[in-house]
Amino acid sequence: MNFSRERLITYCDTALAGLLYLLVILTPFSIAATSILPVIMVLVIIFKKTMKPDFAAFKAPDLFFVYAFLAFSLLSVVNSGPYTAKTLSFFFGRWLKNALIFLMAQDILVKYSRVKKVIWCSLGTGALLSLDGFLQKYWGHDVFVHQPLVDVGRGLSGISATFGNYNSLGILLAVFLLFVISLLIPKRPWDFSRAAMLPLIVLLGYSLYWTYSRGSWVAVILGMLAMVFLSRRFHIAFFILAAFLGCLFLSPNGWERFLFIFQTGGDQGRYAYWRIAWHLVQQHPVLGNGLGTFGPRFFAETPIYGKMYAHNSFLQIWTEAGFLSIVSLIVFLFWNLAKSIRTLWKCCDVYLLALFCGIFGWLVRAFFDNDFYSVQLSALFWLFLGALRSAEILVRNQRR
Repeated sequence: MNFSRERLITYCDTALAGLLYLLVILTPFSIAATSILPVIMVLVIIFKKTMKPDFAAFKAPDLFFVYAFLAFSLLSVVNSGPYTAKTLSFFFGRWLKNALIFLMAQDILVKYSRVKKVIWCSLGTGALLSLDGFLQKYWGHDVFVHQPLVDVGRGLSGISATFGNYNSLGILLAVFLLFVISLLIPKRPWDFSRAAMLPLIVLLGYSLYWTYSRGSWVAVILGMLAMVFLSRRFHIAFFILAAFLGCLFLSPNGWERFLFIFQTGGDQGRYAYWRIAWHLVQQHPVLGNGLGTFGPRFFAETPIYGKMYAHNSFLQIWTEAGFLSIVSLIVFLFWNLAKSIRTLWKCCDVYLLALFCGIFGWLVRAFFDNDFYSVQLSALFWLFLGALRSAEILVRNQRR
């Protein structure tokens, strides 16, 4: 009987790891997979925990801030007014689901080999997405869902692959590009696997350029600077950084897209959204106006714009969930980044470095867009955050 139970626990553990890898691979291609796979994972993990009650991964002191973030976000329902049902639906369908993905990821990734597989699954996904975007540029539509090119203004059309927005593709390509560059940091002889990373870097960088996603460009640049600082290896990252900046600023389209920040119709609209969002913050600064209510409340303030996002994930969370929620989230994020920096400074593990630079770049981009409100992007962000936390613990424990 005990032997059978142990085998079931092992099967559940293996199944959870496989489902997590599948979530990494399928999320950019299917919203349905992003919704269905976490539910299956929750059922499997409940079954596993009933046979082997082990909740140590959910009791770490720093997770208090995640639970506080969820609690304060749910409390925003008191100010949601006619949007109560929308707030509750958003809490359970978005924030709670993403928090569960994070908690399950850091519970599943208890082996270093599994962290590595998450990175390699990501690179496989990145290769498919960048190739799909490459074909979209020249065929006029992508391969998987026949998504057409996206108008980015000023007569330019950006690639978006399976996404409806070029910024969504841009941040994923940026994160995957940071992942693959990090793997080239160690000083070791060149072999086939390292040589194969070079065309992948070119493909990811090329496709990232044609997204015209400026926030994603900034994410890559700052992510590579963080990589240089933490790895203390200058030649590889600086060479790639110089090549990327050269493509951006020496090409007419890249330079024009950069100047669009300062022109009428460019990012001046984003600054207007921030002013309106700040006005909404002041209505209920502590507990917020209710999850999922930014769009209709924004429309009520300025009907001319329609139902918009704040184009700043942190500001929109403050608007909807309140000051206590956003502080809890920021403390938790910076606490994990600080722990990773401390561990990396002592031991520059490439997989931990990859996850740190990817998360760091993503947080930079989140300041200019609404990645935390995208079903697919938010799920991947919280999954990678769970992987970062697990990798930091594993690398730190290995050095003891």
